[in-house]
Amino acid sequence: MFASEGAEAVSELAKQLMDIMTQEPVTLEELVELSGRSLAEISGELLDLQMQGKLGLADGRRYYRI
Repeated sequence: MFASEGAEAVSELAKQLMDIMTQEPVTLEELVELSGRSLAEISGELLDLQMQGKLGLADGRRYYRI
């Protein structure tokens, strides 16, 4: 049961990040500030979203939705 709770939290974070992002690129620092989440939480989720093809990285430091 604990594992499903963790998976649920990641899904909620992914939704929150995608809601914050638009086609305008956003820095990691802006995502931390706007989401109220830690840098560690967001970094891992951003990597997962990139690998799923749901977001891109502009100029090596700004994230945007695809």
